Amino acid sequence: MEFTIRNGDFKLFCRKEGEGTLVLLIHGVACDSDYFDEAVLFLKKHYTVVSYDRRGYSRSRKIAASDLTADGYSVKSQVEDAAKIIKYMDSGAAFVVGCSAGGIIAAELAGKYPELVRGIILQEPPLTWSIQSKNDISKWRTELKDALEKKHINSALISLNRAMGGTDNRSKSRSLESQVQNLENLKVFLLEEIDYFLEYEIRKEEIMRPCAVMVGECDKEGLFARTAESTAVHMNWRLIRTPGFHNFPADLPFEFAVMIVGLISEMWHWRSI
Repeated sequence: MEFTIRNGDFKLFCRKEGEGTLVLLIHGVACDSDYFDEAVLFLKKHYTVVSYDRRGYSRSRKIAASDLTADGYSVKSQVEDAAKIIKYMDSGAAFVVGCSAGGIIAAELAGKYPELVRGIILQEPPLTWSIQSKNDISKWRTELKDALEKKHINSALISLNRAMGGTDNRSKSRSLESQVQNLENLKVFLLEEIDYFLEYEIRKEEIMRPCAVMVGECDKEGLFARTAESTAVHMNWRLIRTPGFHNFPADLPFEFAVMIVGLISEMWHWRSI
């Protein structure tokens, strides 16, 4: 079922499948909620699954032509989007799965609205806490901004792929229309979100919900994998090695869904829920 929710200057495109405990899926950059389509086919057999296009991405468009508020694309604003969706569903607290940049939103949501979150599962989030991880992310941000300034969108895409540690040859090819749309979504990140997300710093004391961090076995040298693993160790979060690369949820959707079901089952029994 497709539906829309208005929050501030945006009308958010959402989809609901299945019945049961609420699971909210939050995508990263250069994609939209279609990223989860195949995984949802399995997850909906177990849960109420809601996915949505983040603000400014694909079908979640700005409503008016007027200028946005100063923090229109901030992590704070996007946490409010996720919170509003969970409240709209009126199904109680949700398990929140955040992939890449979506993991930053999920982590901040758990900190700000613990009553709305049962647990969080993060797939290679670019979270930072140490001087080394901050420097690595800062260097990457400079690289992306340089490509943007020169209007070299392909260079930015190459830089993104390098940060992901490579691509999986088992991934399904995407239509030309989907590829074009994902380039447009990458521009949203580069033009609107980059500073908010790449300057975000995790605060250990504020996350009081169970968390598991997924890191691909094949992209250990990728920027996202390194920062995610470092943060998981620092936060004492469970670290899970997954098959494949950064885009594991889309590349191997059945395997991803099976791992999500297993982790949610375990989280039900964690003392902090």
